Amino acid sequence: MDYSLFTASAYRAFLEENISSAGAALCCAPEGSLKINRYGGHTWYCMYAGGSDRKNFYIPLENTDLIRALAQKDYNKKILRLFEKALKDFVNQAEILTQKKIDDVYDRLCPERQALVIPVMPTDLQFTTKWLEMPFRGLPFKEEDTSSFYTSSNLRVRSKAEIIIADALSAADLPYKYECPLYIGGKNIHPDFTIMDLRTRGVKYFEHFGMMDNPEYVKSFLWKINLYESNGIYPGKDLIFTLESGASALNTRLLKELINKHFFE
Repeated sequence: MDYSLFTASAYRAFLEENISSAGAALCCAPEGSLKINRYGGHTWYCMYAGGSDRKNFYIPLENTDLIRALAQKDYNKKILRLFEKALKDFVNQAEILTQKKIDDVYDRLCPERQALVIPVMPTDLQFTTKWLEMPFRGLPFKEEDTSSFYTSSNLRVRSKAEIIIADALSAADLPYKYECPLYIGGKNIHPDFTIMDLRTRGVKYFEHFGMMDNPEYVKSFLWKINLYESNGIYPGKDLIFTLESGASALNTRLLKELINKHFFE
């Protein structure tokens, strides 16, 4: 998520909401903090009570609620400090919080702690993984279709141009789905590529129209663009498209510029 895209009021509300949530969670948290010990391939947990005697109390493994609550408490303390600093920076017109800084609080935890903690929001990796794992039914290939167009990740597509586009998206580390169904305007269509924009955690659609010298195909192109626009998906904003004909192949330089403009500027 790119918080620089927020309005000032929305950004401040976002910070204050997370400060309030983390503070409320800490008020309900148990006393002490969690210590994780490892020895001989085994892991066990202790509660550090603090104070001058610095005592640690062993927590039985079956007491998972206490273990998780203490791990969450330690994480929430770090999150609270992060958001309080971000609010102070905002007031002083200093740097804007980044998603990476939020993710780092979780990513820097040891694996045992990560397994116990629910992050304040999914990391980019968690968000992307969940999105990619959501099942969908793409367009099937007809039995008589003997074409063999495969991307570098072994995804079957329908043309050489789509290989180039798919590989360019992969090279840019942009998660995408191929021919994922989209229901708009009472129609079920299958955009060539549905791409996750992690700056907003929303999707954009990429269509390649490869037979623009075919009059019937051009009619289909105009119908589809009109369908998108009639349903609030506009070229240059949420819709990217490239054109190709027998006399004019896909411009790979322009493709890279389009990807950069729509996802990195």
